[in-house]
Amino acid sequence: MSSLSPTENATETAAARPGQAAAELPQVRPGLPPPGTYRLRLDRCALEVRTGPLAARFTPASGELHVPDGPDAPVELALTVRSRPTRVSRPLTRRALAGPLALAADRHPEIRFTAEVHPAGPGALRLVGEVTVRELTVALPATARVVRVDTEAVVLSCRGRVDRHTVHGRHPRRLSVLAAALVRRRLTVELAGDFTR
Repeated sequence: MSSLSPTENATETAAARPGQAAAELPQVRPGLPPPGTYRLRLDRCALEVRTGPLAARFTPASGELHVPDGPDAPVELALTVRSRPTRVSRPLTRRALAGPLALAADRHPEIRFTAEVHPAGPGALRLVGEVTVRELTVALPATARVVRVDTEAVVLSCRGRVDRHTVHGRHPRRLSVLAAALVRRRLTVELAGDFTR
């Protein structure tokens, strides 16, 4: 499976919708839309996870970006992903990845990601987040490029990594296979999404 191109997809999505340029928005939080709650358009998003030679695509089930009133309150991002992969680079591994020794998709159908979002320069954001897979919660820091922002929506292209050092020694015994896979390799996550009011 070739790697998806979330940035290209997001750019095409943004270009199809007219809106106010980022420079014209109130700059309470540079790169972000005005205060409000923005929900992920499930028909305008893409998510891929890679570790070593294995790449898998997953389907987001819900997502929300909350930009609060007041400059001191944190901006929050929450994302829920279905844990059964829709495509994998090695078809024979799909069942194993969703099975009881890995993601256990039948018992744990969702993967959750939460983060605080901070401006990190022109058109850039920094995400301080964590991801929960089954009972295992690990740090997942990420960066995001603001593809487009206007008064009604923001299109983000995000990339994050789970470092093996954040997983080592924190997993329960029953998650040994999944945790061992994370410890051996870095896990890279890419998301492109259109968040709208």
